[in-house]
Amino acid sequence: GQSNVELSCEMATKLAESFATQLPVGATVLVSRDYHKNSRMLKRAFLGGLLSAGINVIDYRDISSAVLRCSLSSHTEYTAGVHFRQKLDDPTSTVITFYNDEALRINNDVSKKIEKAFFKETFRRVDYSNIGEIYESDHEKEYNVYKEGMKALLKAHTYKCTDCRVAVDVMHGMASEVFPEILNDLGVDNIMFNAHPDVHRLANINSLENQTKQDMSAVIQALNLDAGFILYPYGQRLDLVCDKGTVLGKQSSLYVVLSLLNMEAKIAGIKKNVFLPTWAADIVYFENLNIERGQYANFRSEDMKQYDLVATGEGNFAFTQFATHRDSMFASLKILEMLLAHDVTLSSIIESFPEFYYETIKVDCSQALKGKMMRMFLEDAKGKESSTLDGVKIWLDKNDWILMIPDQYSDHLNLYIQAENDEKGQEILAIYSAKIEEWSKL
Repeated sequence: GQSNVELSCEMATKLAESFATQLPVGATVLVSRDYHKNSRMLKRAFLGGLLSAGINVIDYRDISSAVLRCSLSSHTEYTAGVHFRQKLDDPTSTVITFYNDEALRINNDVSKKIEKAFFKETFRRVDYSNIGEIYESDHEKEYNVYKEGMKALLKAHTYKCTDCRVAVDVMHGMASEVFPEILNDLGVDNIMFNAHPDVHRLANINSLENQTKQDMSAVIQALNLDAGFILYPYGQRLDLVCDKGTVLGKQSSLYVVLSLLNMEAKIAGIKKNVFLPTWAADIVYFENLNIERGQYANFRSEDMKQYDLVATGEGNFAFTQFATHRDSMFASLKILEMLLAHDVTLSSIIESFPEFYYETIKVDCSQALKGKMMRMFLEDAKGKESSTLDGVKIWLDKNDWILMIPDQYSDHLNLYIQAENDEKGQEILAIYSAKIEEWSKL
């Protein structure tokens, strides 16, 4: 919600009380934030609500959510975690994310309980002797757990024994606090960009993103670097830049990672398990990967550990050997390790893929019309191969399909279209754009 408007200090306190009421008295919750003053203000109001319900708090202050989640998942004595950050595409709004004891986002059942307590104001107020306490952290212990856990899984000699240089842009995010040190300890020869806080540049993320991509492309070409990694500010999304300076699209990045994982599985003589969302491209077959597609929601840690990789198709990668949550820092190092181990370049992998059409389109649609659109797409799917696993997916040919998922939060439909070539893809887009317009008038 909008900082200090929809998300006021009063609401943050009530939200904390609603959340704390679902936890046992004396439980310990980790709380962190980004460096924005709005996040700081709301987090402080939130802490008061937790304390009033008898919850102890470890205050991490400004720290990356990836480090918070790593700490949460590696300590059984911590019950939950909460992270405050400004919304990337709307600097006037704050996002509060709740994590369970497995460092995964709370599921729908817990969300509904919090909502019910919030609106009915059924808060728990403990006796003065049971009011919670705040313990502040200097980050040293958390950073050490994070760094050592990463170094234990990655082969440091792989980076040190090769003539490899990369560029890394952390986009003024919290990764700048810990990632340069990890790169240095592992012996990764790197050039680091935007490794300092800057609220004003983050306020215009589109401008920052465009500038970052231009700069990375120019630097990689000029200095003949081997790869580039763009870590988005809140430690989850990752963009790849190949050795020729081309910034890879989301589906291309996904296919690069799948190709590298496929090579690793082939050498090991095993098959690796991967989970992807229903909208991820599926035009390339990987013989050493078991790929399952479904809805990325309400996962438990034990479910995710069945897979070697869980990816969202949006630049988010969770390599479960390290953690069951998305982490752009570990993902970038794991991708680099696989590139060096197999002695391949990003550009050579990209050139091995067939060219195909893949687009994501947002179509305006009011909340009142979303149910109708679902029904119309289901009727249109009759007699065709289709799936309702997440939204409505209709196959028009072997590799040509359209998937419609109503957006949960805003007034539009998400359309995902894959086709063997641009001509087919544009045709599918034109046909269904016309159909949606016609259906909305009925």
